[in-house]
Amino acid sequence: PTPVPTDTPVFVPPSGGTGGTGGTGSTSATATPFNFPTPFPTPTPIDFSAFATPTPIVPPSVQFQPLPTATPVGGGEQVTSVNVTVYYDTNENFMPELNEGVVDVAIALYDNSTGELLAFGYTNEAGAIRFDSIVTSGPVRVYVPLLNYAQVVASGSSNILIRVAPQPLPAAIP
Repeated sequence: PTPVPTDTPVFVPPSGGTGGTGGTGSTSATATPFNFPTPFPTPTPIDFSAFATPTPIVPPSVQFQPLPTATPVGGGEQVTSVNVTVYYDTNENFMPELNEGVVDVAIALYDNSTGELLAFGYTNEAGAIRFDSIVTSGPVRVYVPLLNYAQVVASGSSNILIRVAPQPLPAAIP
């Protein structure tokens, strides 16, 4: 509510020339107060885009293209025979002898184009193993896991000699 106006004494200087009345000649005037209308509060504008959920980022489209699989050349089947001999060359003559064979060494044969296991076996007392009539559509990979040895063999008959070099014993065993 606005207060009710009251008479307020206002000093008005005398008109006319010189000097004044010495403060005794005052006139009273009624002042009308200026009423300021009370404005309604203006709402502060709010930017709702700051509260909106962000636009989701679309992940890039990834396309997988499978690589072509190796196919055997010619497409015909072939028969392979593989002889593997693992020997410990104690006399260092680079030739396997009956008493130099390493017993029970695992030997695996894989189809080199498909990776399929074709045959698996262990060496005998002479350190030898023979794989006969292995039918494949391509080369054969011979793998010896104990020695981390691998060799690819083409079709036909193959003889593989794996020499284990002798190592000297230490002068003193602790």
